[in-house]
Amino acid sequence: MTTCSYDCSTVKKKWQPDPDITGLGVVIGYSATAFIAVFILAAYFIMAHQPKLDPFRDKNGNPPPSSERAVPYKPNPIDELALGLLSKIWERRRRVLEHPQVKNSQLERALTKCVLNMGDIQIVTGISLLVTGYSQLRCGLSVYDWQVLVLLVFFSSVTHLACLSFLRNYLYIRRPQRLLRVIWMSIMAIMLVVAMVPTANTDILSWIDAVGPVDYDNPNLSPAAYAICNFRKPLDTTSESYPSVVVSVFLIVFGLSSRFFRLYKILSVNLVGRLRRFMSDKAQFVLRRVYEWAEVESSPIGLRRMLVFRPLLATFVSARVLVDAYGSMLIEVCWLLVCFTWAIAHLVVLLRERGVFIQTDWTFGQILPMILLAAPLLTFSSFLQPFEEREDQEKCGNGNGFRIRPYRYQSAELQRSPSPSSLITETFQPSNSRREVQQGAVDDTPEQKFYRDSSWAPNFVFFVLFQLFSLSLGALDMVALGGHATSLFNLFEAEHANIKFTWLISWPPVATILCQYYFILFQLDIESIRAQWPRQRAAYRACSLLNFLCFASMTAWCTLPFLWIVNPDPNDASLRPEAVVVACPYGIYLLVHLILRVSRFMYIKTTVLEKA
Repeated sequence: MTTCSYDCSTVKKKWQPDPDITGLGVVIGYSATAFIAVFILAAYFIMAHQPKLDPFRDKNGNPPPSSERAVPYKPNPIDELALGLLSKIWERRRRVLEHPQVKNSQLERALTKCVLNMGDIQIVTGISLLVTGYSQLRCGLSVYDWQVLVLLVFFSSVTHLACLSFLRNYLYIRRPQRLLRVIWMSIMAIMLVVAMVPTANTDILSWIDAVGPVDYDNPNLSPAAYAICNFRKPLDTTSESYPSVVVSVFLIVFGLSSRFFRLYKILSVNLVGRLRRFMSDKAQFVLRRVYEWAEVESSPIGLRRMLVFRPLLATFVSARVLVDAYGSMLIEVCWLLVCFTWAIAHLVVLLRERGVFIQTDWTFGQILPMILLAAPLLTFSSFLQPFEEREDQEKCGNGNGFRIRPYRYQSAELQRSPSPSSLITETFQPSNSRREVQQGAVDDTPEQKFYRDSSWAPNFVFFVLFQLFSLSLGALDMVALGGHATSLFNLFEAEHANIKFTWLISWPPVATILCQYYFILFQLDIESIRAQWPRQRAAYRACSLLNFLCFASMTAWCTLPFLWIVNPDPNDASLRPEAVVVACPYGIYLLVHLILRVSRFMYIKTTVLEKA
């Protein structure tokens, strides 16, 4: 039995991980609960999410009056496009999805209730783990056990935040429940941040990667060191674990603050909505002025259009995509999948490294998480009752396949409207303007609806998802390994710690935005080529694929730490990889257009001389 005593000057000689924290039942129970939460959220997005419905509508499904909404509601275009693509897959699976057990009206309510319960389970799990850990600090809880505990609570908090995003309308109608969940989430976030900060004072990463026997007598390197001793030390900003702590704290604080903005209409609409509309109007005004100055209509391939207007337009579209991605439920689900994959992989590595395997002693602390697994399963099954029992109360369509129905509390006007899947499909059908663009010049006016009228919009959504995956994987890798395993830290010596840390935190997001910008810029040129030679479909697809692969590879190279180049000489003044990423694509873009301009000039001159 663990004694409630500790001595920061010594390390326990006989040490084994706590089975109530690293035991088999605890790991399976909490991991399986998190997996069920991820699965339910993904199913909710595919089967029940309706982006066209205002999240701040009332209990009858009516959107707020225009007098109460500073900015008109617009559905998220990324979610619309993704669901529109999925609707085509659903049509091919119609016979399977017409089974009465998966009728949409029941499934929607079941998923909503499951998301609510899974969010509550995650917050209860996280707070209970933190309370247990804090209570055991004075009883000799080891650094190793504290690291595992923080990792489990970190993913519980991320999962709960994702659940809150899917319950915006549910909690908006039930404001006392919203306030209660926000308070408990804030408490868990504060406790988690306090638990994370002292982990910067330990070099447990050196213990994981060490070759040969571990120095268990060193309190800074031994996994058996007392975790409470790190709370008494000043924060070590030069340690290898410091970057991981900063990234982790940033993710928690940013996630919590963003949920505050999403859940409250006064912040989401009156503040963020007005600010976005103001910035968008100003940007479109500037683009319109540049468009007129470039004389695009009279000179479609002029240098003003290609070298000035197009780069500004790509910047505007890239900024709009970033804002749309921030509010996209698809991005939320993908981010959660990345977090889950990373957490499980890192947990397995942490539990098995250096011969410390999962504890198989089945104690009370291990049996309880396994029993709690039944809670989400019982909740989900209780709402999936046979369709015959509700046939008189609900009509789930007329045999049109897997059709998402509105909420039962929606207005009659919404109930008479077509299903969201059909609306999305109609929204992204090629419009007349797109057909005209394909046969003539590319319409790149500032008012152009690129999500709807651009044929490359689906490819761009996949590109954004890949960027999210790459950036998230790189960020989470930094959280897991700090600077110890990344080659970037070999670029600088200890006296350049501030520079290297600033570079580490800022460069991957900047590189991601730049790659997105260049993708749009080059894709606009590819669309121009398609407009001039509409029959060359194979060449168009090849160019689009090449554009995707080039900038996807560049994104991975700039964001994944294990792909970074090692430079052993910190005083080497040679060209850095980031300079290549910034300058090379734009230099190629300028060179290509200058060559095309000169070639066209020479062609016109030769033609005139031949006629003369």
